[in-house]
Amino acid sequence: MRTILQHTATLAAMAALSACVVGEELDDGDIETAEQALVDVRLEGGTFYASTYDSPANERLEKAFDEDVGTKWLIFAGQGFLQYDSPNNEAYVLGSYSISSANDHPERDPRQWRLLGSNDGLTWTQLDARSNESFSARFQTKSYTVAGAQAYRKFRLEIQQNFGGWGEIQLSELALFGSPGTPVLPAPPVITASGENAPQETAARAFDGRPISKWLTSSSTGWIRYELPTAFTIDGYAITSANDLPARDPKSWTVQGSNDGVTWTTLDTRAGQSFANRFQRNHYFINNTTAYKNYRFNFTSDTSVLHLSEIELLRTDDPYRALLPGTVQYQNVSTTAGGTHFNNAIGSTIVKDLREISREVLEGLYTQPGAFWKRRNTLNLRVVDEPGFASAEYSGDVATVKFSAFWINNEFNGGQDVRRVIIGTLYHELAHVYQLDDVGSGNGYIIEGLADSLRLRAGHHDLTVRTAGNFVQNDGEMATFLLWIEQFKKPGFIPAFNRSLAPYDALPYDESVFVTETGQTRAALWSEFRDHYWWGVDFPGPGSP
Repeated sequence: MRTILQHTATLAAMAALSACVVGEELDDGDIETAEQALVDVRLEGGTFYASTYDSPANERLEKAFDEDVGTKWLIFAGQGFLQYDSPNNEAYVLGSYSISSANDHPERDPRQWRLLGSNDGLTWTQLDARSNESFSARFQTKSYTVAGAQAYRKFRLEIQQNFGGWGEIQLSELALFGSPGTPVLPAPPVITASGENAPQETAARAFDGRPISKWLTSSSTGWIRYELPTAFTIDGYAITSANDLPARDPKSWTVQGSNDGVTWTTLDTRAGQSFANRFQRNHYFINNTTAYKNYRFNFTSDTSVLHLSEIELLRTDDPYRALLPGTVQYQNVSTTAGGTHFNNAIGSTIVKDLREISREVLEGLYTQPGAFWKRRNTLNLRVVDEPGFASAEYSGDVATVKFSAFWINNEFNGGQDVRRVIIGTLYHELAHVYQLDDVGSGNGYIIEGLADSLRLRAGHHDLTVRTAGNFVQNDGEMATFLLWIEQFKKPGFIPAFNRSLAPYDALPYDESVFVTETGQTRAALWSEFRDHYWWGVDFPGPGSP
């Protein structure tokens, strides 16, 4: 099971180390000869990650970057990684790196590893690989050159094997040396449409990852096209409704793929679609194994205006999918009407639904796949004839989400859209499966509020809003508050809030995360939220007709 830890630090100044002959291990003479060529990229500060927080208190991640070979990083696993992210998206051409052995147990030393570079934390390029390495002494530093001239913002040392085959890895220092460079970033997509409402409600808004923006065209029909220079495969997509006037929502559509922009293949057709909520995310699955450079949606609404806030293409190569449980199982053991209503509502796609909602929740909680540590190898969904509502529990790498068939029956009898109830509840309960919990101190409104913010973001739950009063420890209000900060004050706040609940530091939850991420106290943010927050006020935005 791969786990994750984060530690942020700015390192004190340290001597520069140099580049030497590409591809060779360096000796002390080589280092001295070229020591002016490269600088330690860690001098600029940045963020450090590791594959596990399972370390003794005085042998945690930060010890690998503290410039002191007398300390060490130790994990109780046979494989693992260390990662450095540069600050402010700065990029470096890496020329060399060094690893220092720790104080004891040579069998724990790294023996085989890969050094990787990335600019987005999603796609990684191998920069160097070593096998059958050994350290002849304790506190020995060995340096290696790196081939290539590409600049990267993130670097990861992925240790694949230790020297003795033990289930433990240790090292005292990891140093990275390079020079500033300009990263080669992937070409951005070309997004075009049959019409748009410039400057605020353009076609690009449909793919900007922000449901508070939207694409609008003054026609009952319209198309929008997404093009990349390299073909990629999708097996589904998601559409999120916009802020107002449900009659403008897409009611029917076709999805097409093309590699030349001339000949189009229809991949999916839908009719009679609806969105019960504003900002509601509905996902759809298709049977497709062909890669295309172009994807086009042809929409029809019920009025003379068409709008939506987001389109997501569910790529088969999405790196978050690698984090999903290998085994996903559905078991309905109910013998009552609620169990039947559950099956009728969810249909035959339940396993796919579980995987897609898990992927979306992971992306909502972690800014990059490498930041995820609560790996679950098995995910079970059970419908049972028991009192209650829904719950999530886990033991080791097995997680189970349970639904009460009695509750589902009550929802059905109350006229609720049972599928919407199920999907929304899965966002909440799966958030519990993957979110961090600060050694129990984050229980109650903090943990529940964080989980519910993911359900709110997907538009499958009603918002809890008061326009007066002080901050209270309430699940629904906490969820809405977190989502408001994420969407209006600091994009990425929900992952940052989740990260602040990491259990590795053994520190209880406190509110410093609000100041760190937004520059405002929780009280100041709440006052602004309380006084100004209302979907109808904040959401139409400039230029909305």
